[in-house]
Amino acid sequence: MSIARRFVLLFVALVVLLLMGTPAHAQSKSVIWERFDVDIEVLPSGDFIVTETNVVWFQNGTFTYGYRDIPTNRLESIEDVAVSVDGKPLDDFDIDALYTDSNNFHIEYHFDEPLIGKHTIVLRYRVIGGLRYYEEGDQLWWKAVYSDRKAPMLESRITVRLPAGATPGPIASYGHPATYTVEGNTVRFEASNIPGGQEVEVRVQFPHGIVAGEAAAWQRNEDRWRTLAPIINVGSIVLALLILAGGTVLSIVWWYTKGRDPEVGEFAEYITEPPDDLPPGIVGTLLDEKADIKDVIATIFDLARRGIISIEENQTSRLGGLLTSTDVTFHLVDGSKPMYPFEQQLVRRLFKGKTISHLSTLRNRFYKSLPSIYDAMYKETVKQGLFPESPQKVRSRKSTLFLAITFPAMMISTLLALIGNTMMVVSMPALFCIPAALFFTLIVGAFASSNIVRKTPKGAETAARWRAFQRYLANIKRYSDTAQLAQKWEDFLPYAIAFGLDKQFLRHIATLDAPPPRWWVAHGHHHHRHDWGTESDFSPADSSLGGSPGSFSPQRTSESMGRGLQSLSTSIASMIQSSTSALTSSPSSSGSGGFSGGGGGGGGGGGGGGGFG
Repeated sequence: MSIARRFVLLFVALVVLLLMGTPAHAQSKSVIWERFDVDIEVLPSGDFIVTETNVVWFQNGTFTYGYRDIPTNRLESIEDVAVSVDGKPLDDFDIDALYTDSNNFHIEYHFDEPLIGKHTIVLRYRVIGGLRYYEEGDQLWWKAVYSDRKAPMLESRITVRLPAGATPGPIASYGHPATYTVEGNTVRFEASNIPGGQEVEVRVQFPHGIVAGEAAAWQRNEDRWRTLAPIINVGSIVLALLILAGGTVLSIVWWYTKGRDPEVGEFAEYITEPPDDLPPGIVGTLLDEKADIKDVIATIFDLARRGIISIEENQTSRLGGLLTSTDVTFHLVDGSKPMYPFEQQLVRRLFKGKTISHLSTLRNRFYKSLPSIYDAMYKETVKQGLFPESPQKVRSRKSTLFLAITFPAMMISTLLALIGNTMMVVSMPALFCIPAALFFTLIVGAFASSNIVRKTPKGAETAARWRAFQRYLANIKRYSDTAQLAQKWEDFLPYAIAFGLDKQFLRHIATLDAPPPRWWVAHGHHHHRHDWGTESDFSPADSSLGGSPGSFSPQRTSESMGRGLQSLSTSIASMIQSSTSALTSSPSSSGSGGFSGGGGGGGGGGGGGGGFG
């Protein structure tokens, strides 16, 4: 037999063995409690001894240890821990018992040999300071069946043995349903089919004075909070209402006195021409008091209209025309024409010293340039006398001040609520009204602070005039003259973009009988129209961007003069959408996280978790 064939047979054998072993390994280790019985013996000293008997089936693997976590928030200490397996006690060095930082008493015990199949494990410990003491009667209140486990418990008997002469009553159980019977000073609770994650909590009261001891510190603390609960509930509701009303009114007054624009009186319902020569990016920032991507896209089209740049739409076909992709190319035609500072910055960021820029190369890159462009727009609005200072700085300063006042108060209130939760959340639910009121007030205040941007008298009057033109573009079907619009639509388009009206504006101009503009190139063919606009069409407030005109020639002939504006409007709408996406896109990142934990609730001690591994 050749060596190669031997290797092949060996490989096949290994694969078969792995496949045969897969079902056994696929089954994870599991535990089923056939019984979980708890015996609680209350001693005359006031201590009580807990004996937990686990009758367990260990399946799909061997188990080498067990553990138990007992919350210590309702007891003073735990002592005398002992463990036996199938009647054989474990040595002390096989048992580790310690208090943890998470307020648990952790018991971990290791078996003499790995266990599989059915076994009986008994855990015994003494609880000190776990009873409740009242004049009306002392109480044993204990989470006998703990909830922090995944496996079910088929049967459970919880036996509470009181000292001689103690008559039990009243008696109650909480959590998973259980029944009980009383025989003298002994109470037996029975429960069955207890799913993982559910607990059985028992409560037995007996006459005061039968056992020694007094209320522990944890009980006195809880009782004090329970006494204060009605006062705290009423006070919390009153305080929450005061915060809610006062914070809301204060925010409204703050906006009314500091954020409203000066009154400018009545103005025309609409005007059919731009009221002044403000560029569309500045107009958009003035009206909504925020520089955004709409203002940047509007500025790009305005630069094209003025002959500074041109826009080329390129379609590439693949697989015989079955697949097409579209890219947009910006050409720097004449960088020497006058521009505002924010326009100069936009051109520099678009072209980076070149004369051609592709939209596809700006994706996931250009977003870093937007903050500086927005800042330049804000500076221009201040320079034009429209705002006394940058709207962004006003919002940032007032939002920071508002949050600096609100967040500490909210954190303190939430901390108080969490303290109340650990002690007696059921008695003081109204405590949570305070952080809820502060949170709502925070939302109102944040909204008010974001709108506290006051225009100058000139800015308010200018905004009123531009809103009249905005209303005209919004209702252009009703107000416009078709012949006039055919001549003016190029001038109006950048403003429609800044106003957020570009889609309906483009749908309307699609019906016009007008030649396409010279600044738009489709599929590599230039559309002829008229000569570039002269500098008299534009009155800038700053110097020009240096440099020679780009290599892209405006004298190229057109093969698509007859297209009209119908297909052009569709192309421009698509370009606006793709440019908005590309210029704002940033590299995506992903991550994951989560939390885990366990424990029990209610008024009794005990509970926690346990298991085997």
